[in-house]
Amino acid sequence: MLLLITALVATPLFKHLPQVTLAATIVVAVTNLLDFKTPLLLWHVSMSDLIVLVTAFLGTLLLGIEEGVMLACVLSLAVVIKRTTTPHWAVLGRLVCPHVRLAAC
Repeated sequence: MLLLITALVATPLFKHLPQVTLAATIVVAVTNLLDFKTPLLLWHVSMSDLIVLVTAFLGTLLLGIEEGVMLACVLSLAVVIKRTTTPHWAVLGRLVCPHVRLAAC
């Protein structure tokens, strides 16, 4: 509500501000939107999710918002289908030396 009142009442005051000042205000507001911790976390946790994130970012940057989000959704759906159709394999067997867990016998 405060933002709406400010936009209605104070807009004529912004008319005489230099464009550099308005651009600096926008840059400061956008820097809070950037998140560099999530890609670093995905680098260590899940490489396929990082690929989806980078594809979404580059797709929206190069193709446009709708096409980039659609590309990311299709790729994300492909990753989900790949993960659900590929089972996790575990090899079971008997150890020669059952008292030693990690060292070779």
